Amino acid sequence: MTVTMLEPLQLRASLFPLTILPLKDNNLNALALALDAKINQAPQFFNGTPIVLDLHSYTLEALPPFRDIKALLDSRGLKLVGVATGNELYKKEASVQGLALMDPKQSSNNTQNSKKMAPSVENNSSAAPQSQPPSKMILQSIRSGQQVYAENDLIILGMVSPGAEIIAGGNIHVYGKLSGRALAGIQQQSQARIFCREFNAELIAIAGVYQVKEDFDLAKLTRGATQIYLEDNHLKIVPL
Repeated sequence: MTVTMLEPLQLRASLFPLTILPLKDNNLNALALALDAKINQAPQFFNGTPIVLDLHSYTLEALPPFRDIKALLDSRGLKLVGVATGNELYKKEASVQGLALMDPKQSSNNTQNSKKMAPSVENNSSAAPQSQPPSKMILQSIRSGQQVYAENDLIILGMVSPGAEIIAGGNIHVYGKLSGRALAGIQQQSQARIFCREFNAELIAIAGVYQVKEDFDLAKLTRGATQIYLEDNHLKIVPL
């Protein structure tokens, strides 16, 4: 008889972006309209997004309709994966529905202009230093429909066309015009920044905090060299 030796199962901690959805009542029609409006701003950005339901402002005595909410999100390509609440009854029902229970401290409300996509992570200065992957350099422009990912910094010598998406674990440098979507610091690196020669982005995000074009303060924007960074959990878009 042949005995097959299985390798030990290895579980690794990791960070993935989670969108926090606050729920105040069980008006699912209003929720559907609000979701549709937000998704229409950046359809590809929200496609397949994992959702954590934040119930800290839920005011009804009745249990939240988890099953109906999950069906609503599924119909729009969103995935309900967990619940953030301190209510024990809500926790019990969420567990029955197969949802993860998130730490309430990890949940936060949306800010006025910047949306929180993921729980914040405290910086542990005592952690052992880890080697960083090399920066990725792209010598040409990024065309519409293309997506480019870099584990660390991403450097693009050309332009980023409308409908293109660039994603980096660290900083993003665009030496041409940024007209697509740019997501920096996706491993919750709040110190990451986005730099571009000309700013006309559809969506920008740093460490899970994002803005879409409709949220930009057009009066303060410049068409010249621009940098984007996080300050007090808000995105700052300033000229260089």
